This record gives sequence, C-alpha cells and structure tokens, in this order.
Amino acid sequence: MSRQFVIGIDDVSDEQKDALREMFSNHGSWWNWIPGFWLVTTDENTKASTVRDRVLEIVPNCNCIVIEIRESTWSGYGPSSDNKSMFKWLKNKWKTAKQSD
Repeated sequence: MSRQFVIGIDDVSDEQKDALREMFSNHGSWWNWIPGFWLVTTDENTKASTVRDRVLEIVPNCNCIVIEIRESTWSGYGPSSDNKSMFKWLKNKWKTAKQSD
C-alpha cells in the first residue's frame, strides 16, 4: 500500500540531502523544490515514525516532523514550463482528491 508524507527537516548538508534523496528513492519517490521541505511517496506500508527514524539515521539530531497525508488538495506558484516544472512530480506522483487552480 502506497503512502504519502510531508517532511520538514532543518540543517541538512548537501551530502545529507543526497543521502536523503537516495533513501527516499529506494522506498518510493520524492519532491524537494523548497529547502527543508519534502513530499515523499512510499512503495510500502510504513508509518510516519519509521520515516522519521530513517531521516534521523542520515541527519542525526535534526529538528524533523513527518506528517502522513491521506487525501489532499494543493495549490502553488513556481516554474511550470516544459523544461522546468515545479509541479510535474505532484501531478504525476502525489495522489490528490483535487488539484486547486
């Protein structure tokens, strides 16, 4: 069962960001256009506490919050061209009840 999480993490080095991207990719997919703010989908039945523990293995002692999203609407502003789209991942990977325009 796939799940979706919103994750906030502070004080992450470039090396830790790379490790987080790899870890999130190994368990599903991720979106990180805004520093310290991640949207993550998982290919497994996991809990928010499991995701938190995985983050803390990579970024020990960081301030972190993990929130599971079961149904959502969203709206945003940012690049949306064919070459650079801030929202392409959201439209393709993030299950939503409705996209807000």
